[in-house]
Amino acid sequence: MRRFDEAITAHQQSLTRYQEDGDREQEARVLAGLAKTLREMGRLDDAIDEYRHAVDISHSTGYGEVEGWACNDLGFTLWEAQRRNEAIYAYRRAQTAYRKIDNRNGEGLASRNLAKALSDVGRPREAIEAYRGALAAYQEGTDRIGEASAWHGYGILLLGERRLDDAIEADHRAQALWRDIGDRDSEGHAWHNLGLALRRAGRLKAAIAAYRRALDLYQQTGNRTSVGRTWNALSVAFTDDNCRAEAQHAQQQAKTLLAENNR
Repeated sequence: MRRFDEAITAHQQSLTRYQEDGDREQEARVLAGLAKTLREMGRLDDAIDEYRHAVDISHSTGYGEVEGWACNDLGFTLWEAQRRNEAIYAYRRAQTAYRKIDNRNGEGLASRNLAKALSDVGRPREAIEAYRGALAAYQEGTDRIGEASAWHGYGILLLGERRLDDAIEADHRAQALWRDIGDRDSEGHAWHNLGLALRRAGRLKAAIAAYRRALDLYQQTGNRTSVGRTWNALSVAFTDDNCRAEAQHAQQQAKTLLAENNR
């Protein structure tokens, strides 16, 4: 409800009760909840301090679940504060904490966040290893949405590294998982990324088919922005394949949607 002042008061009252009772696990949980509220208020430095306090308590008392959660959220907050290296370190700590208690879904999440951070700071080799770790963890766990998201990010990274065959495989895996989950919009994104990888690999007919599938899914979900983006990508693929009439039609469709969306 974004009633932040009342939320802070409630957290502080809970914190006092748990400290009086000596319940260190709940104290750490409340500190992490308080930190999240502060982060949503834009008070990043204060949020970071509370997250660090939660991490210290949970680590010293052996509450690995809370430590993993707090470290992961700390990493996210540090990233927002432009403290990139500290964020990467926090994600590594979350990864380790979850691994120690054999929480494979949590380890997958921390590893995926770590991979994205490493990719964003230009460390692709380390990012690839982190994505592999995330995928291994998710495949031993139960979080299929997390696994699909990891395949999606992995595919984007591999495409940027010009490892086209590996990118195509990753996009196929993401597409299949999103289809099984029933998330048509995310499945559309996977098909779109697959189309881009196939086009760059020179497999133009297959790329056009992938873009058409993405287009169909986006139209089903009413995602007009992505429909326009995919018509534009189709235009490029048709041009590469010397299909001029089809390219012109696709470009016109993209321009029409862009004009409608900007009204």
